[in-house]
Amino acid sequence: IPQRWDFTRINYDRNTLIAQECDVLVALPAGDRTGGTEDTLKKAESLGKTNTYYEGISYIDLLPYLWDNVFVG
Repeated sequence: IPQRWDFTRINYDRNTLIAQECDVLVALPAGDRTGGTEDTLKKAESLGKTNTYYEGISYIDLLPYLWDNVFVG
């Protein structure tokens, strides 16, 4: 039976891969600034990647901006 740490490690490994492979990281971290999103932001920053993060906004609110400036632009 996998232990809880096995799942945690898999998620943090995923965060490392995201940070390594992104050109720009756009993130919406939790208010307490802990957890996987914060981990990914820190890893991307340590790799010299450009981080853009928004606090107090939902993905739905951000989608029109991303569509116009990231996906299409």
